Order: sequence, then structure tokens, then C-alpha cells
Amino acid sequence: MIKQYSQFAIFLLFLSMTSCLSINSLQDGKTLGESNVEIGVNGDFTGLTDLFFDNNASWLLLEGFVRAGVSERLDIGIKANYTGFIAMNTKYQIVGNQSSTFASSIGLEMGINLFSFEETNYYGLLTSYNSFSLFENNLHFIFSPKYAFHSKDDLLDNPQRNILGLSYGILIGDQTRVGIENTHFSVFNGINTPTYVSQYSFCVTYRLNQTSVKEGYRRSRFRLLR
Repeated sequence: MIKQYSQFAIFLLFLSMTSCLSINSLQDGKTLGESNVEIGVNGDFTGLTDLFFDNNASWLLLEGFVRAGVSERLDIGIKANYTGFIAMNTKYQIVGNQSSTFASSIGLEMGINLFSFEETNYYGLLTSYNSFSLFENNLHFIFSPKYAFHSKDDLLDNPQRNILGLSYGILIGDQTRVGIENTHFSVFNGINTPTYVSQYSFCVTYRLNQTSVKEGYRRSRFRLLR
């Protein structure tokens, strides 16, 4: 009975720390390139694993996102999930270009929960995106070290959580992509034993050029006017 209550307490603590957050990567080390746009959906299955308890929590968290290339080496984007979190992010490529076999970028993301009316609930995420791309940019092996912090008023013991993690996975495709990824991260929450978490993610994305978006809009408008 004590063990069951202990597991339930750890489960609630884990939910308070990460149930609304997604710190997946699901990107290669390349930026989109100027005037290119990517839209997509990410999904996460997350489970708790620490030194004493295993697999106390798992669920599906879905989020949608849009990213745009404002220059050859710089992207900006926005994403949101159904728990109320919305985030702005940026990504700058420091190694390689859009056709390189190896590429590396630095990404920064800041998010806040719009449903938290009576408390502070926000996070920040710093990611190093790295990838090896093969078969004419159709297969990408990705790996991304990262650091995140999460600040929430009702978190126990300490209102801020520091998170260190590593994501790795595969993306398939160029214009249309699907991918899978595994993220291992440790949550340091002001107590002696950090919480170790695994997050399993997938994505479906589509890339297009802004010129083609404008052309499609003009064609649809023309058809309506006919």
C-alpha cells in the first residue's frame, strides 16, 4: 500500500513538471532556407522512470507548428499544444548548408501556458540540432542535446525545474517528412534524486516555398471570382 501511494505521488509530481511541456526536437541540423515554410504535427508519448519506480505515466501530447525561413541560415516559428502552451522559437545554422551531409544549428524557444490564469507557468529551451543527411537529403539521422527550465507557481519544493536531455532519431523524406525520436532527460527539482524521463515522439511535416503559397492563394481567389 505504501509503495502504491508513493508511486502515485511521484506520478502527480511528474505531471506537474512535464505534462504540459514538450521538449522534442524532430528537426535536422539545417534551416529551411529563405522563403521556405514548414508545417506539421508532433506527438509525444512520455513515461516516468527513476531509480525506484518505472513506467508510472504515459500519454499522447499533440502539438502543431509552423516554421519559416527568414534567411538562408535563420528560421522563426510558432507551435502550440492542446494543454494551452504556445511557444515562439528560432533556429540559426552554424555548420553546413541545406545540401550538406552534416549540419548543425542552435535553437532557442520560449513558451507560456495561456490557460494558467492564476499562476506563472512558462518555460525556456535551448537546443543544439545536429544531423547526418544521406540519399539526396531523404534520410536524416538526428541528435540534439538540450537544456530547459520550467517555472510554475504550484510546483513542489522549488518553483523551477532544470532539465538536461538528449534526443536522437530518424527523419525520412525531403518535402514531406515523417520521423521518430527518443528523448532521455533528467529533471533536477531541488531534491537529492533527479527524475529520469523518456519521451517518444513522432512527426509528420510538409515543406513548401512561400512563392507557391502566394500562387496557390491567387489561383483559389481567381476561381472564386470566376
